[in-house]
Amino acid sequence: VNFRAVDDLASVWCEWIEMELRHKEYDKALEVSRRATGQKKFGEQKDKDVVQNRIYRSTKLWALSIDLEESLGTTASTRAAYDMTIEMKVATPTLILSYARFL
Repeated sequence: VNFRAVDDLASVWCEWIEMELRHKEYDKALEVSRRATGQKKFGEQKDKDVVQNRIYRSTKLWALSIDLEESLGTTASTRAAYDMTIEMKVATPTLILSYARFL
């Protein structure tokens, strides 16, 4: 499905992650969040007009993914997630402050 906005598609991914959490499938939720935020390579190679190719830039999705990494992931995976948001320039001031608190 071609979504109109990145936020619409990000909401679908977030709901999928939250559904896994409600069913106590924590590893699956972490896997889905990593899959959703790890789509940068696909977005670089294809048409920029398609929303699916820009999902990796969603701050909403990254915020949820980082929350999961802090709760369920390792210290290294959490740091990698924070570093990736900074590298891709999608980090918000709130995420930067959370990163500082985490460190």
